[in-house]
Amino acid sequence: MKTKSLIKKFGILFLVLLLIQSLHLLHGQNPIKKGTPLSKDLVIDIQPVVAPNLPESSGATYYPTVLPGEPGDAYLDVNWNSGLVIMKDQSEIELPQMRYNILTQQIQFVRDTEIQAISNPQEVSLIRINDKVFIYDEFITDGVRRSGYLELLEDGSCKLLRRWIASYKQVDELTGEETIYRTQRYFFQFDGGEIGEVKTSSAAFCETFGKHGNELKKFMKEQKLKVRNPQHLRSLVSYYNMIATK
Repeated sequence: MKTKSLIKKFGILFLVLLLIQSLHLLHGQNPIKKGTPLSKDLVIDIQPVVAPNLPESSGATYYPTVLPGEPGDAYLDVNWNSGLVIMKDQSEIELPQMRYNILTQQIQFVRDTEIQAISNPQEVSLIRINDKVFIYDEFITDGVRRSGYLELLEDGSCKLLRRWIASYKQVDELTGEETIYRTQRYFFQFDGGEIGEVKTSSAAFCETFGKHGNELKKFMKEQKLKVRNPQHLRSLVSYYNMIATK
């Protein structure tokens, strides 16, 4: 009887351990784990603005008369929008409230009335929020390899990607209201290769496209397109993707 009782106890213990292991594996595949850090803990590369008559105790080195970028807040869209997360294993997770926090470089969502962020973006294939699509990948900027979210603007043989950046934070001395100045950088990815920044000079830009460079230069001249214009840039990449498939 004692032997049977021990076997029964060990059997129950084994089942409990197996259940714990299964839950652990499922938790590892979930991009919206509990306990993810709040966005305020992870501010990325923001520079404070110090007025000329104040000491530079905040760490700012100068006060630009015109701040680069577009004034706004920390969010690409301040409103919460429905979203879809597609994992690399092709599983899908629909979330009713999502937004992109540029200040912290996080995709946030609401769960149980708490704002959280996707904790394992490396396992995500793409994220769709409203009409925008984001991927998480490595890219090279200013000669440095980094990882982060990129907005997919054009897909095809050449992907055109945009990186949103919060460059400066200005605080109103009277109201305490914060203004975030947002800038953008554009990147190429050819046929799944390395992601690098778009070259802004027309000659260097066209050279990037190899044998199609001259055809692209001709199209640029005929249509009076400029690389530095975001809409023109999308047209150029779209045109290349069309002629590259012929």
